[in-house]
Amino acid sequence: MSKPSTNGTSGRKSNGQFAEGNKCGTGNPYARRVARLRSALLDAVGENGLTDIVQGMVTAAKGGDVAAAKLLLSYLLGKPVESVEPDYVEIHERELQTKDRGLDSDDKIAAMFM
Repeated sequence: MSKPSTNGTSGRKSNGQFAEGNKCGTGNPYARRVARLRSALLDAVGENGLTDIVQGMVTAAKGGDVAAAKLLLSYLLGKPVESVEPDYVEIHERELQTKDRGLDSDDKIAAMFM
């Protein structure tokens, strides 16, 4: 069983942040190490090396390497967004329009038609 928190009932400050003494609010123990490793990798590759690597991936993708194309596109374009369900397009548009006009509840929408 865990010991009770020494900083109140929830272990958080009034603004929701972890309070002093909360064991969950210690941060990422590996952040500094990962930063050092990234720095070392950047130093080892250098700007010109990175350009060469990326150009090699572009050449491979253009040559039909699907893995290289997927990696390039995922970084260039980001993750694909979830497609819209065609049957719900009109409902989605109406929801967006009502939110833009501050009509965020069914009661407010119904009041418009009375």
